[in-house]
Amino acid sequence: MPKFQLLPRSLSFLFASALAIGMAFPLSLVNADSAKAAAITNLTVTSTGPLTAGQVNSAPIVVTFTAPTELTADDSNSAYISIVGAAAVTAPSGSDCTGVVTIQNNHGFSTRCSLFASRNVNTQAMGFASNGNWPAGTIWTFTYDANTITLPNAATMIVRASTFLALTTRTDFDAGEVAVPLVGYVAPTKTVTFDANGGEGNMASQVASSATALTSNSFARSGFSFSGWNTLANGTGTAFADAASFAFATDQTLYAQWTAIP
Repeated sequence: MPKFQLLPRSLSFLFASALAIGMAFPLSLVNADSAKAAAITNLTVTSTGPLTAGQVNSAPIVVTFTAPTELTADDSNSAYISIVGAAAVTAPSGSDCTGVVTIQNNHGFSTRCSLFASRNVNTQAMGFASNGNWPAGTIWTFTYDANTITLPNAATMIVRASTFLALTTRTDFDAGEVAVPLVGYVAPTKTVTFDANGGEGNMASQVASSATALTSNSFARSGFSFSGWNTLANGTGTAFADAASFAFATDQTLYAQWTAIP
């Protein structure tokens, strides 16, 4: 039976301190290099309750994955999950563990000592196995307690998994991610305001939350023909044809463009 231990407190303190002040870790510390990483398999995210955008998880969230790479004895062998854009309901303090995630593998490792990032860093739950062999095909399970995570306010959330050697030159590590649909997401709307720019008439502003055809022009200008829209009144911005598709990614004023009739 492989022997597993928790990360030494000195290293745990390093991780927690970086998180507590909102610092991102160096890429070599927590994220696998996608060009070199072996692909994690069977990465699944399940919950017995709804995963609702922008809301606290009402039921446990279970993340499971298979790590294909064998990692030999090293006191920094690590398994890691990040729920991107989520936030801990209760942020950690100093080097304390939040203890809201149970981390296990199929070789007898189990711990509740997990760390959440706070402030400027994505929610992260980290479990560490040390001083033991890490067989190829190890199956990891991270179980987040109910009512511990505020999910991202988005249509999907990205869950990333990796295994690596922390604070050493790594030659063997794994990485993978999966997009998990969230229910109840309402995309924010944006408004396009139409400016006659010397013409006459009235057009209501148009509101949408995704790419939509612009309202057809109803402005008129004596002696001129309508030639489209532009983000700048003088026509030097981005041009859009009448009824063209508009992304509605930002609020925008569109100015009518006019061509003199000979």
